[in-house]
Amino acid sequence: MSSLGRTVTVALLVWLGLSFAANSASAAQAPHVAQARAEARATRLFDTAAWRRLLHVHPTSQHGWEAEPDGPAFFLSDRGTFDPEAEMLATIEALYLPASRGDSHALCMFPARARFLEDFLHLGDLPRPTCSARDAFFAHLRPNKVLFVFSSYHVESPASAFGHVLLRVERDDTGILRKDAGPHTLADLGIDYSADVGAENAISYAFKGLFGQFRGTFKAMPYAAKVREYQDFEARDLWEYELSLTSDEKRTFLEHLWELGQTSFDYFYATENCAYHVLALLDVVRPEAHLLAALSRPVIPADALAAVWSAKGLVAKVRFRPSARRAAAARLAALASDERLLAEALAKVPGRSEANRDLARLSLVARARVLDAAADLLDVAHPELLAESTSESPARTRKFELLAMRAALDVRSPELDVPAPEGAAPHLAHGARRVALGTGYGSMGGAFLEARARLSMHDLLDPSHGLPPLATLEILEVRARAYAASQSVALERLTLVHVDRLAPLGTLDGGLSYRFFLGGDRVRDHGCSGCFVAKIDMAMGAATELGPGALVFARGGVTLEAGPNLDGLDGRAFRVGTGPSAGARLRLGERLVALGEGRVAWLPGASRAFTAEAMFETRLELSHSVSLGFFLRRALVSADLGVSGLFYF
Repeated sequence: MSSLGRTVTVALLVWLGLSFAANSASAAQAPHVAQARAEARATRLFDTAAWRRLLHVHPTSQHGWEAEPDGPAFFLSDRGTFDPEAEMLATIEALYLPASRGDSHALCMFPARARFLEDFLHLGDLPRPTCSARDAFFAHLRPNKVLFVFSSYHVESPASAFGHVLLRVERDDTGILRKDAGPHTLADLGIDYSADVGAENAISYAFKGLFGQFRGTFKAMPYAAKVREYQDFEARDLWEYELSLTSDEKRTFLEHLWELGQTSFDYFYATENCAYHVLALLDVVRPEAHLLAALSRPVIPADALAAVWSAKGLVAKVRFRPSARRAAAARLAALASDERLLAEALAKVPGRSEANRDLARLSLVARARVLDAAADLLDVAHPELLAESTSESPARTRKFELLAMRAALDVRSPELDVPAPEGAAPHLAHGARRVALGTGYGSMGGAFLEARARLSMHDLLDPSHGLPPLATLEILEVRARAYAASQSVALERLTLVHVDRLAPLGTLDGGLSYRFFLGGDRVRDHGCSGCFVAKIDMAMGAATELGPGALVFARGGVTLEAGPNLDGLDGRAFRVGTGPSAGARLRLGERLVALGEGRVAWLPGASRAFTAEAMFETRLELSHSVSLGFFLRRALVSADLGVSGLFYF
């Protein structure tokens, strides 16, 4: 062999040796690896619930065990997704790789796993890699307190209608400015699990969200940004549940959050969503709370909150952060009636000179109060003003004018204290699922037994503690009747989606009142005296309050129905109905609510030109989980009445 050939051969052998050394445990460490792997097998440590929690592994009917993380960086074994034992053995071996791997070393990437294995196995002579990225992350978060945050229901947005959950890390910043410095909210971090969504339309968003086509990831961001998004832009109250975590649990929280931040999950809107994965993280931190075991499918944020609230000793304190809209309403309520009218006039765009003249007649203190309220009202009416922007607009010009007038007054604004609304805390809400059993009489079928089951979550007559009192949000309800005379069972109604919002005019929540229903219903009129049809019902209108607990509404809408034997458009089994509806909702004391509504619809092209129906329903709350309901319905060719017990869980 030539000298050049010998040189190349030697260099190749050296490179192979270095490469092997960099990716394999040394001969001196091999006994430690063998001993630890033997102990793991002997004790079946990989079969423990704690190890499966760290891997987010759950039993399936098809593959036995299967892990939820879908990013490639989370597993060290090729079989790790389906085999907790293989992943544990691979992790043990990876812990003994040379420290020169730095940030890519298993001790740097999987600190929670490493500490778990150290607690139960004899891991001697572990290497000491430099974990720059991990240590920087730990130093950045440095949690003093961890809070579970529930962002209240946002019925106007389908993606947020059920609320949202995230975590707030109150950082230990004491002493950075001075030794007695306390924590500062703007320095806190928000830990959010969400889908990485691009420019999606409503249809593609719904499809991808339902079938796991989005990539879901944990993100750390300034908590102030989340406050601005939810509290200011979307006018949603924030409820913060301070968790009583020990120092060791906070360390586990940091370590496992770091592990999860390096992977991703397939985002499923109804199952593996924000509520599920935030709870899965806390399940590792406080395993004895069994938080995931408390969830049902589909998973909604209210279920996650209920699990956290019910876990013994987990919640130390509840804090309330009012939305910008609620804060503006509180500032407005503190004004005298003439001051309130003036604040509303000052918030108009463009500004009106007569309002400015009226303001000048007030005392300095009164002017300050009115201008503070006017500025808040303008922000509520134009949430785009809260975003950082240099673009000019009439609303932004008016905001500058109000702020300039306020700055000219040498008066300090008092601290605004907005108490939490009584009974509004979301942990007070009834269970999202409901079943109802009842009996009644129908003019067409005689006596019947009725059963209802609803997957989630609330309607206008349900107990309103912790939920929007003037909104319905129902997903998948089935209603069936068994008739004694005919000894038959019939499907009465199938709700896929039902949204109903009453927004009283003259309030800061005012706006469009609307209804949307998608599902199936039983028709009882001249077009069909009892056939079951597919149905889409849409309506828009307005509502107004007549007094405390009394609200009336009127809407105009369109209904599309299709089904066998239906006398519809030009003799087809399809019809369109359009017309008005009007009704009232009354709250009669703390526990009794009544709702009545009448509808008339014109049916173009049908043999009968119109149809009409009226309903009245009342419900009495007997306890947190039980209500008693009575209903009366009148259609053109039939009338029904009944009573039922409703059970929430």
